[in-house]
Amino acid sequence: MDIDTALDRVAKLQKELAALQAEEARLIAAIVDDPREGVPAPIVEKGYIRDELRVLLGESAAASNDRIETARMLVCRLPLTLTALAAGELTLRHAQAVCDTVIGLSDDDAARIELTCVPFAAGRDYTAFARKLRRELLALDPRSPEEQLRAALADRRVWCHSNRDSATATVGAVLPADAAQTVMSAVDAAAARIPRTDPRTRDQRRADGLVQIAQDWLNGIAAGGCHVGPAVQVTIAASTLLGLDNQPAELAQHGPIPAAQARAIAADPTGTWRRLVTDELGRLVDYGRTTYRPPTALRDFVIARDRECQFPGCHRQARFCELDHLTAWADGGTTSSDNLICLCPRHHHLKHDTDWTVERRPDGTLRWVSPAGRVHDNHPVIYPTSRGVVSADCSAPGQWPRRISSAARSPERTAPSM
Repeated sequence: MDIDTALDRVAKLQKELAALQAEEARLIAAIVDDPREGVPAPIVEKGYIRDELRVLLGESAAASNDRIETARMLVCRLPLTLTALAAGELTLRHAQAVCDTVIGLSDDDAARIELTCVPFAAGRDYTAFARKLRRELLALDPRSPEEQLRAALADRRVWCHSNRDSATATVGAVLPADAAQTVMSAVDAAAARIPRTDPRTRDQRRADGLVQIAQDWLNGIAAGGCHVGPAVQVTIAASTLLGLDNQPAELAQHGPIPAAQARAIAADPTGTWRRLVTDELGRLVDYGRTTYRPPTALRDFVIARDRECQFPGCHRQARFCELDHLTAWADGGTTSSDNLICLCPRHHHLKHDTDWTVERRPDGTLRWVSPAGRVHDNHPVIYPTSRGVVSADCSAPGQWPRRISSAARSPERTAPSM
C-alpha cells in the first residue's frame, strides 16, 4: 500500500469511527434514560444501570459517567453536533469540547453556540475550534469580571495519580494565580537550602523540597500533640525485603513500586511494621492483630485483605467502605472473613436494592451477575508469594518502619529487625 492510499484509508477510518461513536452515544443515552419497563422505581432513581455500563466499558466510575453525560448531552441538547459526528465532520474530541462548553448554559445559548461553532470546525484543527468555543462562550457570559473570577476560583483543587513507571506519582493543583506563585516560591526556597554541590538537578531539588515542606508541616502538627496517620502502608514480600528476589511491593493508594524503592523505605529508622501472613497462593490469611476484641480484628483483616471495594472495577479504598455479608445474617450467613467483603456505600446499596448477585468462588474470586445475566468476576488481591509479606503502617510520610515482626507463613521464618 502506497502512502497516498494509506492516508486515504486513515481518513476513511476516522469518518467511520466518528459514525460509530455517534451510534454508541445514542445507545448509551437510550439505556440510561429509557429503563426497562417494570423496573422498580428505586433502581431507576439511583441509576444502577450506570454501574453495569461501567463494568461493560471497563472504565472508572468517573470516566464512565463522563461518557454517559457526553452521550446524553449530544442526544438531548446538541443535535447538530451529533449529526456532524455521525457524518464524520467532527471527531469525538470536537464533540466533547462542545459538550463541555455548553454545560450550565440555557438551551437557547447552547443552541446558539452550536449553530455558530459546528460549521466553523470544517477544515480547522482542534485547537482553533476550542478557541472559537471559548470566544463564543465569553461573548455570552453576562457576569461581571468579578463574578467570573469567583466562579473560576471555585474550581480550585488538588489531585494525585500514579505514573506508568510505578515508582513516581504526579501531584497536580488548580489554584488562584497568586496562590500558585506562593507555592512555587516556597518550593524554590526549599530547593535553595540544598547546597549547589548536590548532584541533583534543579527540578529534582524542587521536587524534593516540596516533599520536605509537607513533611515539616506534618511533623509540626505531630509535635503540637495532634495525631497524624496512619498515612502510608507498604506491603513487601519478606524475601524481597531480605534481597533474595525483586518482587514489586505495594504502596497503598498508589499501586506497585520497585523492590529497590521498597527496601529503601524499609531502611529508614522510623515507623512501625505490622505482620501479615499469607498462604502458598499469596492470599492474606492473618492480619497479625491480637490487641483488639475479635470484631475489630476481623474488620481490620477484611480491610487489609480486600484493599478496595469488591464491586468489579471500583477502586475506592477499603478503609472508606462498609463491610457486607455475602450471605445475609438473616439467611444464616456468618460474621466471618469468608462471608464478609468491603463495598463502597453505593455498591453496598446496589447489592441490596437490585437483582445483582454475588458469590465467592473456591479460588476467592467474587462472581457478580448483573440483572441482565452478564457475569463479571472480581479477582482477589494476590500478595507477593514468597515466604510471606510485611506491611508498614506509618504515622506520616517520612516516618517509616522502626520495628519488623514476623512475616512468615511458618513460625521459624522471621523478618530481620531494623
